[in-house]
Amino acid sequence: MVKFRAIHAYLLVGVAFVLGAASGGALTYGFVKHEQIELLEDDGRRLFETHRVRALDRMLDLDDEQREKVRAIFRAAHDARKDIEDDVLVRCGQRLREHRAKIDDEIRAVLRPDQRERFDRLLEKRHERMRPKREGGPPPFR
Repeated sequence: MVKFRAIHAYLLVGVAFVLGAASGGALTYGFVKHEQIELLEDDGRRLFETHRVRALDRMLDLDDEQREKVRAIFRAAHDARKDIEDDVLVRCGQRLREHRAKIDDEIRAVLRPDQRERFDRLLEKRHERMRPKREGGPPPFR
């Protein structure tokens, strides 16, 4: 009878461990998915703001009013920052676009006509993926 109770105790501990691990895994999965969704929404702006404000709050011990003002500053600066990033991509990406176009032309030169058509469709798909989501953004990388 003693062995039977010991087995039950071990079994109970094992089940509790498995349930705890499954619960922890599910919670972690949910948290990560939530963070990913926030990152993808709004170009990750809200998540960026939240992390930056939390970091500044932790390092500088901000009060509620200061936190809200800092959050407002990040929100106001977002569009200007995106414009600056787009400008950098346009100016600095030009050499890279020219290099890619040269490589694409060299590849196109060794392909048969039917392959060139398929290659051009592949390039167009690449351009669609790389094209900025905002109107008036930088040209796509070629």
